[in-house]
Amino acid sequence: MRAGDVLRHHWPTFTIAVTAAVIACAALVMLRNLPPHRIVMATGPEGDAYHEIGKRYRAALAKADVDVQLVPTAGSVENLALLHDPRA
Repeated sequence: MRAGDVLRHHWPTFTIAVTAAVIACAALVMLRNLPPHRIVMATGPEGDAYHEIGKRYRAALAKADVDVQLVPTAGSVENLALLHDPRA
């Protein structure tokens, strides 16, 4: 059988296979782009206003099953240094 004959007689099979492959690829792309379930938030010193705001965020995001880890810092300068550090 020639390729044209195979496609003419089995086009539904090929259409279903290609559609399934496209859907599977789209699902993989979407799964990789899901938001994280764990967030690390640099705050100010414990007891500071920014640390208290971080606690509010942690409580609000806990309802959406997101774990927020608060990292107390010395302030804005240390927060900026953490943002620029790729290992942080």
